[in-house]
Amino acid sequence: MKKIKKFGLLLLILIGLFVQNACIAQSTGPNPAQAKILQFIDASFDLIKINNKGESFVDEKDKPAVSFNIGYNLWVPLVNGQHLQQLGKDSENSPESIAFDKIANNYNPEASNKTNGYFFLSFSPEFIGKNSNQTGDGYSTHVSLYYLELPILINYALPMKDNDGMIHFGIGVYAAAGLFGKFSGNGFSQSVKFGSSDNDDLKRMDYGIAINAGYSFLKKWDASINYDLGLRDVSATSPDPSTKISGFSLNIAYRIH
Repeated sequence: MKKIKKFGLLLLILIGLFVQNACIAQSTGPNPAQAKILQFIDASFDLIKINNKGESFVDEKDKPAVSFNIGYNLWVPLVNGQHLQQLGKDSENSPESIAFDKIANNYNPEASNKTNGYFFLSFSPEFIGKNSNQTGDGYSTHVSLYYLELPILINYALPMKDNDGMIHFGIGVYAAAGLFGKFSGNGFSQSVKFGSSDNDDLKRMDYGIAINAGYSFLKKWDASINYDLGLRDVSATSPDPSTKISGFSLNIAYRIH
């Protein structure tokens, strides 16, 4: 687990270096406007599992549950300084310009055979429900948790040469803040208490590793599958139980800018 946490810290450092590099490039380059920032709105179906471990959960089983969520995506292309002169001299035909312009619907088709991959940062704030089911001896409890989450990923994109499609994949980190939640089942309902005291149920903040793979198509649409690996023990009464939240999501996004 310590290695995973160190890996997450390393990703944050790399993200910071990439952002600095992109900012320097856009501030010093002769034609930074060629690198386009894209914006999406998205909806997703999430399959979340809340994993509880401890003596009080020996006879209980955690089962995933589905939730529906909405969010916003911001893609920021990363342009390094070595390519800026080419952007200025041959902006229409440079591989970096063609690659990102392809999905932005503004590129030279005759130069598409020169298209190669490129990196971009994605910021995806979202209102997300994390639901799960807990079953025991003769009872079942449904857990509904709602978070404001921010994944930040370094992505690599590879435009397709024969069409307007583009495959992409990325890895990064996410942080989430618990807003509200509820335990329900067998005729009872109880609000989730976020905090760090013994009287609370779950810690408010969560974080982990985020992995993404997707395909952009029809110039405006993007479909992706994502996996969040929760690293923090969010139980307010840890170590019994120890609680971590992980899950998959299927996203569909529409470009608005």
